Amino acid sequence: MILKKLFKKVKGNMESFNSGNSNTGSCNNGNSNTGACNNGNGNSGFRNNGDYNSGNFNDGYRNSGNGNSGNHNSGYQNSGNRNTGKYNSGNFNSGLFNSCNFSSGVFCTAEPKINIFNVPTDMTLHEFLGSKYYNAITSSDFNLTEWVPYTEEEMRRDESKKIVGGYLRVYTYKEACKNWWEGMSNKNKAIICSMPNFDAEVFKEITGIDVRQD
Repeated sequence: MILKKLFKKVKGNMESFNSGNSNTGSCNNGNSNTGACNNGNGNSGFRNNGDYNSGNFNDGYRNSGNGNSGNHNSGYQNSGNRNTGKYNSGNFNSGLFNSCNFSSGVFCTAEPKINIFNVPTDMTLHEFLGSKYYNAITSSDFNLTEWVPYTEEEMRRDESKKIVGGYLRVYTYKEACKNWWEGMSNKNKAIICSMPNFDAEVFKEITGIDVRQD
């Protein structure tokens, strides 16, 4: 009875044996956990030793998978970071048991080369992410949704719109591609069109944009 009085509902805790604040689970040593037996903060999973994990048994941070000692993993049992696969000690892997980065293979130690427009290149993904091509691609925003404020006239005519303030416009994938392309400078458009193996037909199939008409 004394232990229950000491630990239950102390500083916003809804369950038992929490030493932190604002926990809704049990046996948490951090703050704002909704799971149980967490040693970090902001966890919704169980038995995590890091922070902001939605998975279980993680020793890292912001994992949505289980059993990771790295960070930002959505896969399982990874010691690297940002893996969607399993058992990887490298980073950004979607395969298994890779010690390199960006591999979708199994038991790989060398980062693979990538295909661009369906054709093999001599470039790794890591190299591509540091290239002028990637900088051009990311020079314009790609938005599938956009918050659109209501006009003064719309809010004047409808009190509920005045309260809400706006609405969320949703674009199709190809509508978002069109907006992305229109928001880009001619210089960056030219850089994209100069990418290795650039194929106008493939580009149009994916984005809906016919660069031959620009």
